[in-house]
Amino acid sequence: MSVLIGYAERLKNAIEDDRLEEEIETILDVATEVGNLSDSIDEIEQITNPDVTRRSPKNLRDVIRNRLEMLRSHYPECELSVGESTDVWVTADKGLDYAIDHAIRNAVEHNDHETPAVTVAIGEDAEKEMGTVRIIDNGPPIPDMEIDALDDRTETSSTYHGSGVGLWVMKWCVDSLGGDLTFEENSPRGNVVCLSLPKTNPSTSDRHE
Repeated sequence: MSVLIGYAERLKNAIEDDRLEEEIETILDVATEVGNLSDSIDEIEQITNPDVTRRSPKNLRDVIRNRLEMLRSHYPECELSVGESTDVWVTADKGLDYAIDHAIRNAVEHNDHETPAVTVAIGEDAEKEMGTVRIIDNGPPIPDMEIDALDDRTETSSTYHGSGVGLWVMKWCVDSLGGDLTFEENSPRGNVVCLSLPKTNPSTSDRHE
């Protein structure tokens, strides 16, 4: 797909026919989508064969800070910010990074505002002893079909399926860590994607850092 994208971009720059430029743009869009799908499959392969020895206590505040620092360079047009934040520790692996990245990317890339706004809030559910990461956006609502397709009780068929591979990656990542993935409506507009993970205590070495 990378090779195909490269050739298509060269053609686009060399051709001045508007009709052909539109067709080349379609090739670029499809190739990019398939390339992203390949990346998602690679992530799924990694989380479906988890090595529990690679899991360790993670401070959600540090994880979010690192993910936002990386994503801001990819989405300079977006207002990415940290809302409510506290020190909450969970046991996690690379799957947590994948889930957070997909949640934020979806919030930005499917946003129809000229300046998308995404806020990430960190908290905890004391009753359930879960740490929470809430990704809050001001974009259009996630289609119900995409969310319903994640439900194990929903029968998937050729006429009923979700196309959001990113949502599946998020769900499987969170499930693999013993957590929950939920969706809410934001007010007055947008979505709230919540990742809930079992809390843990920081290791001795982490307490001294």
